[in-house]
Amino acid sequence: MARRLLSIWFPRLASDISLRARPVEGPFALTLRASNAEHLHCLNSIASAAGLHRGMALADARAVCPVLSTRPADMIREGRALEGLRRWASRHRPHAAKSGSDWLIVDVSGVPHLFGGEVELLADLEARLERAGVYSKSAIAETRGGA
Repeated sequence: MARRLLSIWFPRLASDISLRARPVEGPFALTLRASNAEHLHCLNSIASAAGLHRGMALADARAVCPVLSTRPADMIREGRALEGLRRWASRHRPHAAKSGSDWLIVDVSGVPHLFGGEVELLADLEARLERAGVYSKSAIAETRGGA
């Protein structure tokens, strides 16, 4: 049996969690302070569509998008959320690991047939995350880099 790794990336995890607790209409970003300047850490889809990106200086972001709403990032809360998602992902296989601050890798070797195949496993995963209000991108491949 070939090894199959499920990769789940949560590019907006921190903002999804923050907005679930306190919703905001319009462009939104969480910020981090580094080198005496605030930078964008995590954005919602509206802020991304406005041309903002992770790492952008807050002053530059406000020049591009004056109506941007911001909050300070809570790295502890973000870490807890990813840990919760890691435990949740263990429903597919007990070996789920965090990879960085917004990524999970799950060894799903021998599992996809239980869902009807890899496409169906991915569809089930993405539907459940979407219902929970968490945006993700996922793929299955033989290697971490391929996934």
